[in-house]
Amino acid sequence: ASATVTTDINGDYRFIGLSNGNYTVTPSLSGYNFTPPNRAMTINNSNVSGVDFTAELAGGPNQYIISGKVVNAVGNPVSGVNVTLSSSSGGSSVVSVTNSLGEYIFNGVSSGNYRVTPTKAGLRFEPAYRDISVTNADVVGLNFKALRMR
Repeated sequence: ASATVTTDINGDYRFIGLSNGNYTVTPSLSGYNFTPPNRAMTINNSNVSGVDFTAELAGGPNQYIISGKVVNAVGNPVSGVNVTLSSSSGGSSVVSVTNSLGEYIFNGVSSGNYRVTPTKAGLRFEPAYRDISVTNADVVGLNFKALRMR
């Protein structure tokens, strides 16, 4: 059996109600690598703490970040927006969902031409999409304004 929990704003996590036994804890988040990749632990009639990991942005040489923010008409963040990154040369697309601060990020992007398109039911966006070129550098501050459909 397995269970999944999400870290809180401080990066802390907690599994509650586990029985005595041996477990493996494996962190995962798109665009990140973890050290160590997993940790074995044993529960024997007591709580276990300090099962910690270090997260680093995935990537490497010639891989970059595309990031930005989605806000409403008065500048407040809009969470839950699907932001799609698609390559102009075709191929697969990747989706990032804005967090509670309205932020999205794509990691490990190679140089090339891309289209970034936000979508969420009931909203339209200005601009509707952005065509960008990644040329050996990160592209940050790629922001959108979310407005209600009329």
